[in-house]
Amino acid sequence: MSNYAQIKEQLSNLKLAGIIDTLEQRLKQADEGELAYTELLSLLLDDELELRRNRKIERLLTSAGLKVSFFIKFLFSHSYIFVTIHSKDA
Repeated sequence: MSNYAQIKEQLSNLKLAGIIDTLEQRLKQADEGELAYTELLSLLLDDELELRRNRKIERLLTSAGLKVSFFIKFLFSHSYIFVTIHSKDA
């Protein structure tokens, strides 16, 4: 098993889906010299936190009984959330 495959499996076992989703892109950035190791790690952790925030918002809105369709765009220090909410009865 390659190192890359092993890392993806370990991330999956740790339930770090946000990192899995962006790992390839972030590694390419690091290979191109755009990122230092600490920056790479920081961005991977930001990716995971972003995914978890998005899931939490979706879960909370759903548990409130709302049918939700939304577009979420996160920029590293600012969050922009556009939400369209429809009542259950609609």
